[in-house]
Amino acid sequence: MVSILQSLSKTIHLSIVLAILLFLGLFFAGGDFAFDQLFWSWLFRYLHVLAGVMWIGLLWYLNFVQIPSMPKIPDDQKPAIGKVIAPAVLFWFRWAALATLLTGLTLAHINGYLNDGGLADVSRPRISMERAVELISNANGVAVLAHPIYATDYEKVLDTLSNVGFVGFEVHYANFNTSLRTKLLATADRLNLLPCGGSDYHGTGTSAEHLPGSAGPPESVVNELKRLAKATSDKP
Repeated sequence: MVSILQSLSKTIHLSIVLAILLFLGLFFAGGDFAFDQLFWSWLFRYLHVLAGVMWIGLLWYLNFVQIPSMPKIPDDQKPAIGKVIAPAVLFWFRWAALATLLTGLTLAHINGYLNDGGLADVSRPRISMERAVELISNANGVAVLAHPIYATDYEKVLDTLSNVGFVGFEVHYANFNTSLRTKLLATADRLNLLPCGGSDYHGTGTSAEHLPGSAGPPESVVNELKRLAKATSDKP
C-alpha cells in the first residue's frame, strides 16, 4: 500500500478503481440498478466534486506554495519552475475549472435545477408598457425609447409606444448614419413623437467613445422635453 501511495499514477488509478467499486456497490446493493436519473445525478455529483477539488487544490498550491516559495528557490533553479512546473499547473488548473463548470451545469440539468420553478430559476417579472409610463410619470419624468432600431420590427413597436404615453424616441445618435436618421425623423413626424437623442457616453476608454454633447437633438426638442417634464411634475 505504501508503494502505491508513493506513486502518483498508481494512486490515481487506485482511486478510480475504488470509485467504480463504490458506485457498483451502492447501486447494485439495492437490487434495482438502472441508468436512471439517480445514477447520473450521483455520477456527475462525484465528478463535479472531484473536478472542484482539483481546481481549488491547484489554486491553493499556486497561491500558498509556489508563489511564496519562489524567493527561497536558488536562481539557477527558478527557470525550471517557470518553464516546466508553472505551465503544467496552469494547464490542469484551466481544465479543472472547465470540468467543474460543465459537470456542475450537467448536474443542475439532471436534477431539474435549470427548469422552470427549479432552484436556479430566477423569475424576471415584467411590467406592461402602460405601467412603465405610469412609473416614469410618477417620478416627474417623460417616457422616451432609446436605441429603437435594436427592436424587432421597430416601427411597429414605435406605433404601439405612441399609443401608451411615450413622447419620443432616439433619432440623434452618433452611430446613426444620415440615411437612418432621415428615416427615423420621418417616423417621428408620422407618429408625432419627439426625435430625441444623445451621445450614449459610457466613459473614457470604451470602444465607441462619444463625449457628452457630441450628439443630440436640436434645442427645440430639449425645450419641449423640459416643458413636458414640468407639466408632469405640476400635476396634483
